Amino acid sequence: MRRAAAADADAAARTLFLSVLFFLSLSVSRRTNTRQRVVMRFPFFEPILLQRTKREEEEETEEEDSIECALNAEINGKFLALNDDDTNGGTTARRKLLPDVARVVALDNLWKKKKKRDEEEEEEEERRAFVKALASVNVGGQTDDDKIIDVRASVEKYWERETVDESGDGGDGFDEEKTLGAKSFVVDAASRNGGIVGEVDLFERLERVFPQTVFARAPVESFVFNNDGGGGGDDDDDDGHRKRFKYDAIVYNASDETSTFRYHIDGCPVTLLHPQSAFAKAYGGNYANRTPMRDDENGARASVKPRFVSLLVYLNDEWDPEWGGETKFLDEDSQIGLLVAAKPGRVVLFDSDVKHSVCPTTTSSSDSNNNNNNKRFSLVMKLIALPKHMFVLKKNEKEEREEDVDLLRVNPHLGFGPATPIGSAKRLRSIVEATTRRRKVA
Repeated sequence: MRRAAAADADAAARTLFLSVLFFLSLSVSRRTNTRQRVVMRFPFFEPILLQRTKREEEEETEEEDSIECALNAEINGKFLALNDDDTNGGTTARRKLLPDVARVVALDNLWKKKKKRDEEEEEEEERRAFVKALASVNVGGQTDDDKIIDVRASVEKYWERETVDESGDGGDGFDEEKTLGAKSFVVDAASRNGGIVGEVDLFERLERVFPQTVFARAPVESFVFNNDGGGGGDDDDDDGHRKRFKYDAIVYNASDETSTFRYHIDGCPVTLLHPQSAFAKAYGGNYANRTPMRDDENGARASVKPRFVSLLVYLNDEWDPEWGGETKFLDEDSQIGLLVAAKPGRVVLFDSDVKHSVCPTTTSSSDSNNNNNNKRFSLVMKLIALPKHMFVLKKNEKEEREEDVDLLRVNPHLGFGPATPIGSAKRLRSIVEATTRRRKVA
């Protein structure tokens, strides 16, 4: 009995010892991993896609990219007048002028994961599947149909002529002309996480083009300030739902032959944010879009200013350029612009403070029998973006500082080349280059 008891005691001791070693190894491993990589968090910023597995990254490197950059332009060139503490986290009030341009990028063939040599007949099906996934919304049983609907399937069920643009002069008013937009139950369902079937797949593909950037849906609820803390009053619509403050994170639009659009901006943190909103308080008040972000000498994140970006996807399976429905972008100072045709599956990203508009569609007698043929469908996502290096902080190493990261710079390894400046952006580049040459001579 004593031997058995002693043996049991020895076994228990060994088990306890091994258990302690096991948990100590886990603790050391966790501490080691923590020393190597810390994932940072930022207020009201929920990344759509932040980290992928090593297997996914390896699979991507084996693919032969077939993405085409149809447009990579700089627009709205100007100088930002910033206090020095806006750029380096300091306390001085010295004024500083920094060159600033907005971006417009149009991508084709994003739906292709790799080039196909012997299966070209499947490309049409692949593109249609990509577009359909982004037009598919999980409405969670809000209709008599299946939970997942294709918003293009029925104009009568899923669309209404109630969408209005903010006034082109940048004021608080709205245009009287109403255009086609998805009904509120569709927008609400799409705004939920997982509401758009193809969303994650879209951003996995975008990461190949913008590897330095992390995108998140615009947290529209944090842009507003409700003084009394309750509902009711002028902030409620007829259905009892609180109206959104100038901004919806997800919008499904349709242009037809009767549509009238004005030039407008989707949003700029200077005017969009209520000064007392939670977002403004978290990020130091209202600020100019593309305000530079810096790290301080101790590696802490200082002067973090998320960039406001809009994403547009054309959702028609077929579209002839003769049918119209193009998107126009305006360089405000030079009064020249860019015209982007509604090519099926084309993805356009642009700074949300760029003025843009939509052309109505055209019809012919041959098109009139198809109710959807003369409607150009699109998905618009309002996003905020931060540099990826801000999310992963390496400790016990001298971190390489990445300043002035252009979050809409396309991946140079894809062979697209630098952005082309137009209008005021071209003039600004000439001024900066001339100034740089004079400094070198001096």
